[in-house]
Amino acid sequence: MESKINIHIITTNQIDSTLSLKNHVNILKISRYIKMLQQSSMQTILLDLGNHFLKVQPKTTHFHRNALVTALNILNFDASCIGLNDLIDPSRKFNQIQSLSQFRHLSANVIHTVTKEPYYGTPYIIKQIGQLKIGIIGISANGKIDNDMTSEECIEVEDTISACKRWIRYMHDHESLDFVIALHQPQFDYEQTEAYNIVKSIEGIDLLITTESIVSTNIEDTKIISIQPNEYLGHIQLVFKERTNSFELKQMHSKAIDLSMYQEDIQMYDTLYYDLKS
Repeated sequence: MESKINIHIITTNQIDSTLSLKNHVNILKISRYIKMLQQSSMQTILLDLGNHFLKVQPKTTHFHRNALVTALNILNFDASCIGLNDLIDPSRKFNQIQSLSQFRHLSANVIHTVTKEPYYGTPYIIKQIGQLKIGIIGISANGKIDNDMTSEECIEVEDTISACKRWIRYMHDHESLDFVIALHQPQFDYEQTEAYNIVKSIEGIDLLITTESIVSTNIEDTKIISIQPNEYLGHIQLVFKERTNSFELKQMHSKAIDLSMYQEDIQMYDTLYYDLKS
C-alpha cells in the first residue's frame, strides 16, 4: 500500500483589510477556518504573504501590540514574507513587530548594508513532517525602500535573483530538503514580471506562491500559485508519495476560501476585543 503524506498550506493575504468586523470577510472567520483544520489533526503550514503590518495602527502611542501579530501568534503561524511596505515609516517599527511575533519574518534580499547578510536573520525556515523536510524562503521585491531612515539603519534591498539563487543553493546544500516553497511579495508599482523571472532563472524552487498576477501555473519544474488581491485566505493541498529515499509530489490542489460560509470565532473576538473595537 502506498504511503502518502497530505500537507495543507494556508495562506493569508491583505489581512489588514479583515480587521473591520463590518466586512463579511474578517479575521474572526479566518480564525474559525484555520482552527477547524487544526482540530481535525490535518498537517498544516500557515503562511502570511505580508506587506501590511504597518497599515495596522495600535490603539496606543506605546507600540506594544499589533492586532495582526496577536492573531497570527494565537493561530501558530509559521512565517510571513517581508514586503517593502513593511519597512516604511520607519523600519524601526517593523523591528518592533518582529519582536512581538512568535513566527518568522522572511526575506532573502532585504540585507544589512555593511555585512550583506539578511537583515532579519536566516531567510528560510524548515518544516519537518515525518521524514519529509520542506524549506520555506521569503523573497521581497526588487526596489527601493521608501524610507529616509534606511541609510542610518544600514538596510537595503539586494537584487532578487542574485540573493534568491544564492540562498536556494545554500538550502539544498545544507538542509537535505525534499521540497522548497518560495513566498514572493512583489512591488506593485513595477512591471509584473518578477515572479516569472525568478522561476526562469533559479533552479531548486518546487512551488512559488506570489501575489503577482501570473497566468502560468507551471514554468520549467516550478509550480506557481498566484494569489489575487481579494483572495484573503487560500488553501493549498500537497499530496506526497513516500519512496525509499525520497518523496514525490503526486497532487496539488489550490483554492480561495469563501469565508462568507463560516461563522466568526468568538474566542478570537474576546482576545482582540480592544484592537478591533472602532
